[in-house]
Parts: sequence; C-alpha cells; structure tokens
Amino acid sequence: MDKESVPTTEDSGLKPLAGDNPIKDKEHDALERAEVAENFAQQVLELDATEGATVGIFGQWGSGKTSFVNLACNEFRDFGVPVLKFNPWLFGGAEELVRRFFGELSSRMGMKDELKGIGDAFGKYGSALNNLATAAAAILGFPQISPLMEALTKVSTDLLQPESIGSLQNKVEDSLRQYFNQNDKPIIVVLDDVDRLSTPEIREVFKLVRLTANFPYLIYIVCCDRLRIEKALDEDDRGLSGSDYLEKIVQFPFNLPEVPRHLLLNELNSAIEISLSEIDYGKFHQDDWRDISEEIVRPLIRNMRDVRRYAMTIRETVRGLKGQVALEDVLALESVRVFCPNVFRQLPGAVESLTVTSRATDRFRDSLSPLDSSLHRWLKTKLDNLKTAEADPVKKEVTNALIGRLFPVGFQLLQPDSENSSGYVNDNKGEHLRERRVAHENILRLYLERVVSPDLMDLHDAEQALGLMTDRDELDRFIQTLEKSRWHTVLRNLITLSDQLNSDHAWPGIVTFLNLWPDMPEEPAGSGTSTYTRITIRQLTRLLLETLEPGSDVEMMVRRILPEVNSPSSRLLLITLTPENTGDPAATFFPDEVDQEMKKEFLKQINSTSPEEIAEWHDLYPVLEFAKKHSNLLNQSFEIPDSPKLTFALILSVRVRHASGVLGRRAVKESVGLDLNRLVDLYGCKRSLYRNICNLKRDFEELRSWIENKISFHEANEFLNNVDSFLSEE
Repeated sequence: MDKESVPTTEDSGLKPLAGDNPIKDKEHDALERAEVAENFAQQVLELDATEGATVGIFGQWGSGKTSFVNLACNEFRDFGVPVLKFNPWLFGGAEELVRRFFGELSSRMGMKDELKGIGDAFGKYGSALNNLATAAAAILGFPQISPLMEALTKVSTDLLQPESIGSLQNKVEDSLRQYFNQNDKPIIVVLDDVDRLSTPEIREVFKLVRLTANFPYLIYIVCCDRLRIEKALDEDDRGLSGSDYLEKIVQFPFNLPEVPRHLLLNELNSAIEISLSEIDYGKFHQDDWRDISEEIVRPLIRNMRDVRRYAMTIRETVRGLKGQVALEDVLALESVRVFCPNVFRQLPGAVESLTVTSRATDRFRDSLSPLDSSLHRWLKTKLDNLKTAEADPVKKEVTNALIGRLFPVGFQLLQPDSENSSGYVNDNKGEHLRERRVAHENILRLYLERVVSPDLMDLHDAEQALGLMTDRDELDRFIQTLEKSRWHTVLRNLITLSDQLNSDHAWPGIVTFLNLWPDMPEEPAGSGTSTYTRITIRQLTRLLLETLEPGSDVEMMVRRILPEVNSPSSRLLLITLTPENTGDPAATFFPDEVDQEMKKEFLKQINSTSPEEIAEWHDLYPVLEFAKKHSNLLNQSFEIPDSPKLTFALILSVRVRHASGVLGRRAVKESVGLDLNRLVDLYGCKRSLYRNICNLKRDFEELRSWIENKISFHEANEFLNNVDSFLSEE
C-alpha cells in the first residue's frame, strides 16, 4: 500500500466497509468464482436424481462457501429450478431442528403454486415423524407420566389414521415424481452453516438428510467444513468413522477452489485503502511497510472473511490513535491482535524486553527470583513467552518477524551473543519517539493502553511549536497556553526534531526561547549553577544558529536578536555561544573583533545598571562572573557593589540541589544547599563576602517583603545561617 494511494479528502464521512456478508451476484465476485459456480450448478443439474442426491460443498470457515452457493443458486434459478434454503444455525436444539426442518420446507414449498402439493405432503410427513420421535424420547427417558401419555396418545392417533408414516412417505415421493414429470426439473434444498452447530445438532441434521435423501428428484446441497463435520460424526466408542459416515450420505463432494493468492492480496490492499480513507493516520514509512506487509500481515490473511475482519478492526484502531503511532506498526500489531490473540496477550508483559528501557531494571528487581539473578535472562524470558504463545508454524514465523521488524532492540536481545553486550540501551530511542514507532516504550504503551503519556504530550506540543516557529507572536502565544512546568520538556523535544529546523525558524525561535528562559522552572543538573534548563536553551539556540550560513549571516542574526532579548542572562548566553564539535573551546560564531565588540557592549550595560536592578536579574551569578572575568576589555576592574539586595540575590543564584538515598531503597531525599566557594571567588576573598553579608543581616528585616516574593522568610534565614557557618570556618 502506497501512502499516495490512500485517499485523503476534506470530507468528514468515511467510506462504508464491506461487512462479513456473502455476495449475492457475480457483479461483486472479487474472487472470480462466478464461472466455477455456474459450471458447478450445471453439473448438479446433470446428476441422476431419480432416487435423490446429496452434494457437499466443502471449505474452511471463511472460505466463501455461502457466496459460492449463492452464485450457483442464481444459475439454478436461471434454469427455472426451485431452490429452497434452510439454515439450521437459526434454530437451536436437536428436537427443534426436526420440527423446523419439515416446517420450513413445507412453508417454502407452499409459497410456490407448483410446489404446494409437495409442501402439504412434506408437512404431514414431518409432523408424523416429529410426534413419533417425541414419544420415543419420552419412553426412553421415563419422564413424568402426563407428558408421556400426551405423546403416546398423539402418536397412536396418527398411527391409527388411514395414512400411516409409510403412506405419507409414498405421497411425498409421488408428488415429487409428478412435479418432475410436469417440469423436468429437480428441487434444490440448500443446507448452509451446518458446521456452526453443536455436535448433537450436526448429527441430527445429517440424520434428517439421510432420512429424506432418497426422495426422488430432491437434491440436497450441504455447505460445511468437512473436518468439523467428520469430527462431529465420529463415534469412537462404537468404532465408527465420521469420514466414512459422511461419504455414505454425501454422494457428490465438491471442494471449494482455493482463492488465488494475488486476488486475495489485491482485496486486502483495497480494503486497507478504503478503511483508512479520510482518516488522519499520521506517519507512514513506505519502505518499512513493504517488509512488514509481506512478513507479518499477509501470511495471516487466508480468506475474504479475514480481509473484512482486518479492515473493520484497523479502521477503529487507527482512528482512535489519531496519528500518534506510525501506521505500518499499527497495521502489523492489529493483524497479530486479530489473528494471533495468544501472542497479543503476551505483549503487555514484554514491553520492557521489546524496547529495552531503564524501567526494565526496576521491573526485574520486583520480579527477581532467588534462582534467577540475570537481568538478561529475565528480559529474554519475556520474549521467549511471546515466541511460544502460538503453536501454529505460520504464526510462529509471524511472531519472529514481528520482533525483528518492529522491535530491533528486542530482536538484538535474542541473538546468541547478546548476553555479552554492554548494557541495555536503545540507541535510537529519540528517533523512535519522533517517528512514532512502537520500538519506543511510550509509543508501544500508547498503542496497548490508548493512554497518552506525558512524554508523548510534550512531543506533540513540540511538533505544534515547530509548526508555528516562523511566526514569533503565534509561537509565544502557543507556549504561553502550556503549563510552565512543561516548557522545558517541550523544548527538549524540539531538539529531537532538530532535523526539521531551518533558517526561517532562527529569529522567531531564538527570541522566543531566550525570553521564556527567565520564567521557566529550573531543572537542576547536579552541583554548580548550571541547570538542565540552561543546557536545553543553549543547545536549542545553537541548533537554530547552525541553520544559517556561517559568518555574516550569523552575525547579522545575532545583532538583530539582541535588542529583542529582555534578560541579561539570555543575552549573555547568546553572545558566548560556541559552535559544537569544533575542537576549540574558545571558538565562537563570530570573528574575534565582532566577539570582542559584543562583549564590550554587554559589559557597558552591566556597569550602567544600578545594583538594585541587577538584583532582579535572572541567573545572576554567571552574569556577574562574566563581568568580573572580562572587565579588562574595558580597561577597568569590576567590583561587586555593596548592596544587601544584590548580596541576597547572589546567594540565591548559587543554590544547588542534592539528592541522596539509602542503598536498596528507591526513596530519594532532596535537599537544597549553597555553593559558597563560588561567592568567595566572585567577591575575591572571604573578608569581602563577610562585609557584604553583615550589611545584608543589618537590613534583613527591612527586606522581608522583597525576600518573600522570592522564597519563604524561614528558608532565607536558613541560607543566611549557612553563610555565617561557612564564613566562621577557618
């Protein structure tokens, strides 16, 4: 199936899917059986039916027996041959089958003037047989006396009538001969869906056929799965073979021809296209689909019923997933869900093994047996359970192909040397997530659970942001609609989409992201003042600049961006950004003279700003560290102003988070500390820092309302005490 061949329109309506219903005419004969059915009908009419005949149409479930017999019946009718259909599956219970069989035939014959006499004779004959069978069952079963007496009275009355069962049978035969002499045509009785009955009901139907099969010019056509019928007719305790019994009843067996494979596959492709038309199915990888289709989907499709079941199933699943899982993976997994249910039931328990994620380690510990300490063995066991879930050889091959084509990391785990590999890492995890492949744990869980994980929500929002990145206002407006707690992960997902960035995204993207940074919750990255948030903003800015031609284009873009950036920390990040993988840690995006000029301009802005304003700056420590380190560019030294507000702001800017835990426990305790050695470096010595801390303590109460806009006053006091303790150390 080519993506281009799947129709996509603006219409909201979906094309109707063909249900699992048999065809009724050759205009809908996709399997090209009309000619075979016509030949079959002609052969049936050429049979010697002077003492009746029974024809069997044999084929597996779903092979199209009913469609075939419908085509044949059209041919019978064209020759003027009456066709009576009886579906025993509609009537439950062996006793009801006896009664309804003759009742239905009598009723259907009665609707045709030329068959009315035969119908009356059939009705009386069937009624007499039914009463006799009821009485016999009552006698053999010793029921309550009242029903027994009623049955005996009824049958004795019938037997005492001038017309006995034998005479009624003769009347039926005479009526049939008379009809044939007048019309030169037999009567066709079609028994369909016999193989759907229970074993006692199957036996009862064939007893009825055997009982009436020698009526002249009455031809039975029985449609069924031969193996199912033979099994039902077996009587092992009496040494009777169902196969032999069936051969005595069915004189003319006809095996339904196999469906040509190319026609079945054409119908499969057509059904998929119709099923998915006008549905947004998201990503589709044509090259991968060719292998998946050939190795996973097609081997499981045996007949038209399979095609229709599959088409109806994929429509609802694909529509429900709303394009969030790659189509070729959905089509593969849906075929397994429908035709290999035992394998599908094992999938949820094998997610970690198929995708090899970090969660596998925790699951392994939870499931650990004292006799099994190998994570590799634990992971591999889940895959072995998957591979042995189905006994059928074809389904086994499909399961192997499923793992190999959809889950490359899981497939690698099954290789003989996999236990010696270093670690369990999905190297293409980011690509799998971006391409919506089920090789990523979250995508597979989305398919299995239909619940969108936070990671997928972030990726979805990142894709929306990417679509808006040529319009700064629209991009900013969209991100502002998201919760701030999600900003960082959405931007990180934009990095995974970096291959889709281009030069049109540079100015709107960089300005927007640098201006977002001061309002973003910081994600700590360990000790020091650097954070994952800062790292993400830096990496995303670099990627956007790298979409431009090196040299003057980058310089012009940065000069255009700087006036639009509100935060000094963001401007500092931009002008100190270095290209990736240059091998030179001092390399910049600009020539030396431009680099020096930009840094001088930035230093002048710092020097011209009051200490109280500087105290409000975001990510303050790196800004003042830069000012002190590069003050020689202005041929003057830089001293930290003696301002209580600025001193406290610097204390907050050197906060670090620490995580600790107990061996063998998953609980993690987080604490916040201060990297005060950085402050000493910034102030030049402990004495200078001590002097500024004393001034802060003097004005601490007066600054209370200002401090409480940043952190709690209690926490602020703790920080101040920590500084005191640090300064009192020798």
